[in-house]
Amino acid sequence: MADFTTLAAVASAAVYDFAPIRTVVDVGGGNGALLIGILKAHPHLHGTVFDRPPAAERARKQIGRPGTRRAMRAVGGDFFTQVPQGAERYILKARHPDWNASGALVILENCRRAMGRRAGC
Repeated sequence: MADFTTLAAVASAAVYDFAPIRTVVDVGGGNGALLIGILKAHPHLHGTVFDRPPAAERARKQIGRPGTRRAMRAVGGDFFTQVPQGAERYILKARHPDWNASGALVILENCRRAMGRRAGC
């Protein structure tokens, strides 16, 4: 799955205009592969991988590897409760197969609440 995510990061970084923003949160970001790829392509960005604590710990290990930007952090928590506040963009690569539609809506609502006025998705 991480290999696919690396390819998704290259594609996302190429097609989405990250130029006007500075902060991104990858909700459910797993080991951080998507955000690492996006930040490599857009060095002005600061990013947060937000996932459940065991996944956030794996992301911290990836972030600590040589060649990975330090403008990135990993935070553990429950995205069904809340997500980190104040980022300009919130990204979600895919809905987990175990989540029903109402669970996905809860996560999206938490992202909406966490966004500042200028944020987008």
